[in-house]
Amino acid sequence: MTSLLVRNVRFFLGLEILVTVPIFKPLTDLPSFMGILFGLGLLWLVGDLIHYRKNEDELN
Repeated sequence: MTSLLVRNVRFFLGLEILVTVPIFKPLTDLPSFMGILFGLGLLWLVGDLIHYRKNEDELN
C-alpha cells in the first residue's frame, strides 16, 4: 500500500500537468496531445523513481 504522501504527490503532479498543457502548446508549437503525452511520460518517470527501491512484497 502506498503512503499518503506518495498518493498526494502523484495526484497533484497529474493535476499540474493537465493545467500546464495549454502553456506547453504555444511555447513549443506542438499539438496539445504531445503535451499530454509528455506529461504522462513525466508522471510515469516520477512513479518509477518513487518505487525504485521497493521490493515485490512492498508493492503488492
